[in-house]
Amino acid sequence: MNIYLQQIRDICLPNKYTKWYCNIISKRFQQFSSRKEAKETLGYVEGHHILPKAFKMGGEKDKENIVFLTAREHFIVHMLLIKMIGGEIKHRMSSSLIYMSNKTSMSSITYETVRILYSKYHPSKTESARRIVSQQHKGKVRSEEDKRKQSESTKGRSKSEDHRRKIGEAQKGDKHHMFGKNHSPESKQKISNANSGENHPFYGKKHSEETKRKQSVAKKGRTSHLKGIKQQVMKCPHCKKEGGKSNMTRWHFDKCKFKN
Repeated sequence: MNIYLQQIRDICLPNKYTKWYCNIISKRFQQFSSRKEAKETLGYVEGHHILPKAFKMGGEKDKENIVFLTAREHFIVHMLLIKMIGGEIKHRMSSSLIYMSNKTSMSSITYETVRILYSKYHPSKTESARRIVSQQHKGKVRSEEDKRKQSESTKGRSKSEDHRRKIGEAQKGDKHHMFGKNHSPESKQKISNANSGENHPFYGKKHSEETKRKQSVAKKGRTSHLKGIKQQVMKCPHCKKEGGKSNMTRWHFDKCKFKN
């Protein structure tokens, strides 16, 4: 059982409200491991702390303490929490519920409807708003400390095969953001300039022997998708080198280092 859900069972009153709360939380926690998975099935979802921050018992940033619920379920579990606990915590949980309902009398169904509409028609969803956000971030350089923190937060994570499959399906065909589009020559030049010389992230660096060894081990046993396929032989007009089409088009012709 989830450790935070177990803490709820231990500290809350042994009544029907605690039982209902645990049933709702347990069902959704076992069903979805991420917000994206929950949205694919439920549509609009909200994150809820299993052991609420108002309890002041820690776990605010622990992903194991987050469950994704529909807006209606989120409203209901906050109503249940008020009837599961007493004392000062009850007052703090009441404040949370008042904030959720915007200090008005509102049913869970009405709350869910309002939240879905708010999310759907939020100004940030418009193209003009996205362009403004894009402009605000242009030219900003992230600090090394910020990069290090992001790196540390993602280390050790691994995506399941099902997760990877879903990511792939979400970017195939007309779902891909570049489907039916082509970069303009100006755009291609900007991309090239942004990754050339000192701008390249690996500029002036070399792989360590340990990294090379790991890359070698990772590639052993793999079969090239071109194995068994006879490629067209091409000749570069600049260096006169001949080779298969895939490598030649990648490294030669307009990209050849001997091109004047």
